[in-house]
Amino acid sequence: IGASGSLDEIGRWKRLEDNWFEVDGSGSDAGISETLEDSSDPSVAVFGSNDIYAAWVEDGALPTSPSRIFVKQYNGVNWVGLGSSAAGNGVSGLSDYDATDPVIHTGQDGLHVVSWLRGVLSGTYPNYTFSYRVFVAKWNGAAWVGFGGSESNGIAGSSFAARPDMVIDALGMPVVAWEEPTLAKIYVYRWNGTSWQQIGSLGNSPSAVYPRLVAVPGNAQSSGPTTNLALASRGSVVTCSNGRYPYRLNDGITATTESGYTYWRNAATAPGSFILDLTGICSISELRIYLPANDARTGQYLVESSTDGSVWTTVVDRRSGAWSGLQDIVLGSPVVARYVRLTGTFNSVSDWFQVVEWEVYGSPFAAQAPLYLSWVQQPNPSAGQLYPQVFVAQYSNSTWQGLGGSMTYPGLTAATNAETTPYQSAITVTPEGRAMVAWKANTNEQNAVYLKRFNGTSWQGVSDSHLYPGVSLNGGVAMNVDVASDDFGLPIVAYDAEVSGLNEVFVYRVVSDDAAPAFEGLKTAIGSTNQNVALAWTAASDTSTTIYYRVYRSSTSVACGDAPNCSASDVFGSQVAVVTNITSYTVTGL
Repeated sequence: IGASGSLDEIGRWKRLEDNWFEVDGSGSDAGISETLEDSSDPSVAVFGSNDIYAAWVEDGALPTSPSRIFVKQYNGVNWVGLGSSAAGNGVSGLSDYDATDPVIHTGQDGLHVVSWLRGVLSGTYPNYTFSYRVFVAKWNGAAWVGFGGSESNGIAGSSFAARPDMVIDALGMPVVAWEEPTLAKIYVYRWNGTSWQQIGSLGNSPSAVYPRLVAVPGNAQSSGPTTNLALASRGSVVTCSNGRYPYRLNDGITATTESGYTYWRNAATAPGSFILDLTGICSISELRIYLPANDARTGQYLVESSTDGSVWTTVVDRRSGAWSGLQDIVLGSPVVARYVRLTGTFNSVSDWFQVVEWEVYGSPFAAQAPLYLSWVQQPNPSAGQLYPQVFVAQYSNSTWQGLGGSMTYPGLTAATNAETTPYQSAITVTPEGRAMVAWKANTNEQNAVYLKRFNGTSWQGVSDSHLYPGVSLNGGVAMNVDVASDDFGLPIVAYDAEVSGLNEVFVYRVVSDDAAPAFEGLKTAIGSTNQNVALAWTAASDTSTTIYYRVYRSSTSVACGDAPNCSASDVFGSQVAVVTNITSYTVTGL
């Protein structure tokens, strides 16, 4: 419950107010932009507990100057720019045309990606061609870089793009969706590590509008058992700069003195590096680097990873110390990458940094991590369709599919009159992978903000969020709806509305008991000769008046006196009973 409400308010939508505080002056005076020009259309991303990133549209210094995209980071102490991201031409760079519609997200590597929309004039006189393209740039820790030129030329597949949205999928790849009004479609493109690939063209005539994307959190599912991904026999390739014999590093032979090497000094481009291409995105859990072990030499080195071969993140830094023989490095958390770079920085006996064999253990990822896309589909009167509807599609294993009929008319909204007609939607996904959609209905005074959640078979409201007035309990004309999920899968909805002549931002969430009961576990489990087991426990304590106890049974048996060897998937795979407000239960028929 916490600061959101009290016990008697569980199940109610409650406005969050008086619990907000500004972050280092961000809510007063000139805000975080601290400029004389107008700043608007913010987008925000969070990484960890302290790092907050904001992108926005910054107007030009003169009325005729084009707008730019600015970015700042709150590092726990101050709001700071990244390179020239909050001055001059910002992230979007020099252009004669406005940069608009910024979206910012942070990847698993802690580095953030920004997308925006901008006009582009191409061709030569008199055959100029004007288009609106989607641009994407990533901060690599030192500079803003693109994905195949996306920071300077935009994504080639966008021609007359509008209302773009962007997410980072579970593999760390940017995915962008936008309207193509001339084609009545929503286009979806994904960076695959080497190029932008179109993965979707959704929607129907007469038009599809307001695309919104979301990636399933924590959905980076690997396929297959852990194996040595580096082997040449599975197609992986090792190349090197400033060195020789890179193929020796992944030939599978460790019992040898033959090695590949790079120069770590006394060469024009020293230190050299080995680069391993795993041929696809993988989850890496362990590295084994076989340094020479036939004498007393020691070395130092750096290991980095990358999804695209251009932006590198440090994995292991051993540029100090004395390292020799087998380097078995078990990573604390899996690294998502296609490329791994090994740079030798020292050898105690020569100018060469030598490696006998290089093994990388993990699993290749499936073809595509799941994504969700929502949009507003305009009706086709000739097909008997009278009202716009919200559609939702899930992308998994290279296929788009609906959820409970959400890709066919009347979508998940099923509007039947002007008062329930959706005009803009937003989508999020719970930690369990269940989609939730909020939308604004009608444009008149006292309109509504509705929400539905997919339960696996159908779309349902949350605490009457699908019934008028939905979440918008304050009245006024609600606009610009957004939605997010908390860690418990409960929705938080934000929107702005004009109430009593003032336009304000409102945030609502469902009051819930989100703290687990305090429970000490089983006290006794006593078996009998009739194949029954009597279980007993001390009552759990909680703020709720009703506490549920779930009883599970393993599928394996253990002889009396032997220590059990339990696995969570086995024990919790078979539920025996659910009981309420009691402290004992007898399992029968064992």
